[in-house]
Amino acid sequence: MDRKIIGIVPRSFLSWVMLKLIPIKLLLNSVQDRMVLRALSLSFSVKARYRSSQYHRFTYSRIAEEYHIGRDKAKKLIAILVEMNLATIQGGNILFGKFKQEKGKQVSLLPYNNIDLYNLSDIEKYLRLQAVSIKQSQIDYMTNRIQHLRDPGTLKEFRSARKVMGNYNWVGEADRGQSINTVSNVSGLGKNKAVDLLKWGEAKGLLTKHKRLHPISYYLLPEGIQDKGTVFTWKGHKYLAQTTLLSFLVL
Repeated sequence: MDRKIIGIVPRSFLSWVMLKLIPIKLLLNSVQDRMVLRALSLSFSVKARYRSSQYHRFTYSRIAEEYHIGRDKAKKLIAILVEMNLATIQGGNILFGKFKQEKGKQVSLLPYNNIDLYNLSDIEKYLRLQAVSIKQSQIDYMTNRIQHLRDPGTLKEFRSARKVMGNYNWVGEADRGQSINTVSNVSGLGKNKAVDLLKWGEAKGLLTKHKRLHPISYYLLPEGIQDKGTVFTWKGHKYLAQTTLLSFLVL
């Protein structure tokens, strides 16, 4: 398909190519290394656009031109994928292999019908945001277990929660919010870029942020960081700002 025609891939096209899952371990390891993540972004682009996950009449120059990167950069990205067993060069063709790991779970992908699959920077942001969504799922899971342990609806819920909490060294509270520090850590970005990542995700319709700002009694809590959030005073009134709730779309 012509890049000039397709640009951002329409939903109807994705319906038959649909890449739905990615290994959690592969993704979380990749976001900590920019070149590995860029290589994974290239592989993601091809696998999302071509059912065969294959380039015929492959050349580094062709990939460089298609993704607006240098030929040397294209060669380095392919070399990383080959080393990770995610790509195989066969004569004049290159096959991008399945996203898989020997062990570990896979996660459902966020929708990517609004992502430019020819823009590696956009795909990189998308994959970093996917890592943040994984963290949110983990927070939601542990929050549910903590709630079931403290206030179970049934004996089965209590026993299940007690078993889970015995297997995990979880020190968090029963709160579904995610701080910008957490977003920064799991996305592999600095704090300012992590904030920009969430804004980008909102603009792409991939997530919704729910800010929590509550007025409180002036003498209830001192100013500063507290267990339940950050307390501050503005125009003579005191407020409690809690970590933002993030909700993500899924395919």
